Amino acid sequence: MVSRAQGSAYEQQVADWLVRQNLQIVERNYHCRGGEIDIIALDGKQLCFIEIRARNTHRAALESVDHRKQQKTILAASIYLAGNPKLAKHVSRFDVIAVDTATKKPLWIKAAYTL
Repeated sequence: MVSRAQGSAYEQQVADWLVRQNLQIVERNYHCRGGEIDIIALDGKQLCFIEIRARNTHRAALESVDHRKQQKTILAASIYLAGNPKLAKHVSRFDVIAVDTATKKPLWIKAAYTL
């Protein structure tokens, strides 16, 4: 497991990396009664809801985004879109970025899951 401070550092690293990948960060650490979303960003015309997970392997990080976590993220995204109608016009996708804590390298899975 990664501590809260380490998690924040990895989230910052990934946010910076996403900007270098030409994404526009719209919001970070969105919280609502339904759940939370680490990063919301525009990738061209697509609105991305991004979950960041850091573990000792990419596989462990990806496996930690289970069905329950996916459902909570989808609910949070629905609430976010209801409050942001201009962004609701974009096609949405749910991405997962797994960070290997040994190498610090991100593995970006676009459209990792769907509604």
